[in-house]
Amino acid sequence: MPQPLLSVTLITKNEVSHLPGLLESLDALRQCVPVQLVITDTGSEDGTIEIARGAGAEVFEYVWQDDFAKARNAGLEHCRGEWVLWLDADDIIPPSTVHWLCGNIHNLDMNKVYLFAIVSPHEDGSSNTFSQTRLFPNFKKIFFSNPIHESISPSVKKLGLSGVNTGQTITHTGYFSEQALEQKKIRNQQTLERLVGVGGASTAILFSLARTYQVDGKYNKALALFNEILKTPGAEEEQRDVYIASHIYYGQSLAFLERITEARDFFEQYLSVGKDNPQYQFEFAKVLFVLGEKRRAAECFSQTLHLPVINWTIPTDWESITGAASHFLKELEAGDSMLCKNTTGNTEDHPSSVMPEHISVCSIIKNEIANIPELCEQLVKSGVEWIVADTGSTDGSGRMLEEQGVQVHHFKWEDDFSSARNFTLQKATRPWVLWLDADDRLPEDFWARLREATRGATSAKNQAFRFIVKSFRDTGTQDLFRQVRLFPKCEGISFKGRIHEDISTSLQEHKIEVVDTEVVLLHQGYFTEDDRKHKLDRNYGLLQKEITDHPHEPAVVMEYGNCLYQRGEYHEAIDVYVGLLLHLGIIASEDAALLAPVPENEILRFFPTLIGNTYRSLGNTISASRWYRVGRQWAPEDLQSWYWLGKDALGKNNIDEAMQYFKAIESQGVTISKVATDNATIRRNALGFLLLWEIGQPELPKESIKAHIEELVEGGFDQFPVDPLVPAEYFQLIKDWDALVNYYSLYLKAFPAEINVWENFLEVLLVQNQYSLVQEFFKQQSQINGKSGVLEAFLGKSFEKETPVDARGSANKPYGIYIQALEKFSEDATLLVYFTDWVNTCKNYQEAYTDLLKIDTPSEELHKLIKQLETLA
Repeated sequence: MPQPLLSVTLITKNEVSHLPGLLESLDALRQCVPVQLVITDTGSEDGTIEIARGAGAEVFEYVWQDDFAKARNAGLEHCRGEWVLWLDADDIIPPSTVHWLCGNIHNLDMNKVYLFAIVSPHEDGSSNTFSQTRLFPNFKKIFFSNPIHESISPSVKKLGLSGVNTGQTITHTGYFSEQALEQKKIRNQQTLERLVGVGGASTAILFSLARTYQVDGKYNKALALFNEILKTPGAEEEQRDVYIASHIYYGQSLAFLERITEARDFFEQYLSVGKDNPQYQFEFAKVLFVLGEKRRAAECFSQTLHLPVINWTIPTDWESITGAASHFLKELEAGDSMLCKNTTGNTEDHPSSVMPEHISVCSIIKNEIANIPELCEQLVKSGVEWIVADTGSTDGSGRMLEEQGVQVHHFKWEDDFSSARNFTLQKATRPWVLWLDADDRLPEDFWARLREATRGATSAKNQAFRFIVKSFRDTGTQDLFRQVRLFPKCEGISFKGRIHEDISTSLQEHKIEVVDTEVVLLHQGYFTEDDRKHKLDRNYGLLQKEITDHPHEPAVVMEYGNCLYQRGEYHEAIDVYVGLLLHLGIIASEDAALLAPVPENEILRFFPTLIGNTYRSLGNTISASRWYRVGRQWAPEDLQSWYWLGKDALGKNNIDEAMQYFKAIESQGVTISKVATDNATIRRNALGFLLLWEIGQPELPKESIKAHIEELVEGGFDQFPVDPLVPAEYFQLIKDWDALVNYYSLYLKAFPAEINVWENFLEVLLVQNQYSLVQEFFKQQSQINGKSGVLEAFLGKSFEKETPVDARGSANKPYGIYIQALEKFSEDATLLVYFTDWVNTCKNYQEAYTDLLKIDTPSEELHKLIKQLETLA
């Protein structure tokens, strides 16, 4: 076998969902460097072995011995390359790292090992990063140690090899989902406990188990192990990163146990250890903040931000740490104007914002085991008091929350959400109440936005706060509405309504002002069709009781009518909506609705649109349009009426009238009211129609059209209201090449696998003679390599200008690209034309004839070309 330059080795077991992604990310590396791919399989049964061998890997089956180091070392025995790169099946090699390897692998120092930043993203948008030795010379004395969290560091240290930070990343996807995180935590904990139990475990193993206990909320067990590490002789010299991190997490565990003063004293005692570590400063600052030592807390938060982020071996979410430190520091500086100026030591407390430690979170649950873990992760360590009424769970939801320290109270369900909510209010002990559902989620910036929105509220509890709730659906749409979610804990304030319970009436009775904020909550309860059907069935029965008790309450009537609409009972829904308007004397009849005055009640103002939508579902467009015209008068901020009137005009071919409606939508923007609407999608759709119309109006200024395209792009290509290639065609038509390249770049970032679009894009670059850009995209985007004959033709073309026509063999880069591509795409017309033109330019007919004869399955067109070359050779 030929000697490879690089051996890539990994362990697999049932990795059919991960391995293809890794292999694809390695494609470009294997094209530029002789690579041996060594896979040690420990018992796959899902097709992993077949995928690996299909990709040209050498697969060695290995009997698992509950020891990752032994399995890794078994793979090393088969590595023949000068260098070894070890990976996991759920790793991805970014194009920039591949580029670095291709450019540097020939010149690496055999007396060094090379470290990469391992980035582990999570589904909530956060990520941990740590440094790890992944590339090393293939010396037999370099081997893995530790049955879990295996490492070559001990053997490298014995050989005296130094480490070099490459500055490159490897993405590790194995901890992306909560489910994967939980599975690996259980697996790792069992192995770690076994290793520690037999004695003589390394500090690295002790640290890993301590962190597992800490993440699991077993703080006393974690403290014992961190303490053992700190007392181990030589721990600081043996593994300094672990030694420093043990100090950080020891103090953090004390804080989690509410031993705040001890935590402060501990951090104070070992400040010299963590003086250059941003995370140490951050944890110390949080403890000082809780104890009210504002000046010192501000100094440590500031130090967190000014110290450089360190490249160490401990997985750390540096972005979250620096972001939180920045928010805390701004809060401290805003809350105390003397904080950075007063040197006397005397500071006066100023009104602050509502902080997590001021809040009781109140929730109701029943069989929410699928939803609780994610919300638990967001709330348990935030500092809030969390009170839950369990109305009869049988899936372990309540028990799981209790294990996390949440106050869970069993409450007998009475077909009344307000009753359950008010029960939780009675248990709340903090000055503010935030009510959440189990399927609510907090965006990453939730606490920062809350602090900003409630500044000064803690000293004057005469305000409640309305949030923006985004309710997502798997259809790509989302409803937005405003809802009171945060209010002061006051005697007598209570929820009202059996379903779609509301606190607003009670707040009004107690003369508490409701303030609109830009704080956002994400609601996932109606995401799937099954979710929506389940809640519709549940709501219907409760709303029937509610409408009997409150037949003339606008909010109740609206929700009941909406429920009938969703059940397809359109005539009944119209009777409900119109019946209330007639009963209240707002309209004299349906025909006279256009003459009626605008109701003061915000909810009633949305009834015409609801009635119009219902008539539209019945196919009665005349009645629908009549009510949409009423809706345009009553609630002009509701874009639905304008939109459907525009659509009706389009259907009648009244284009100018339709565009007037769509322009009205554009000028109004998106407003959010107490009634749930998807105005954002409506606006995008209207802009889509406007865009198509404007492109056909040559007299209109191009800048306004470009502005519309820009806004639609910002809304996301996944919700683009027209064919997303229309803007590309427009930019090409007006020959705005810069705009075209920028647009294609954004589109392909969203949809990198659309090869036909890549073909259009690179052709544009070739037309503009942007040859280096074509080459750069091939380097960065591994998914386009070898996927299309047209793309390979474009790549070859990009090198023609810089290649001497008399070059031969490997020096003739375009020729080499064309020949290699023809082996796979011999029928591609563009590739054949480009190849033929280049051969004619170089006049290397004999070489081309010889090379083409080696292609196994030439197409008919390629046969013709071979015959032509035979006469010229």
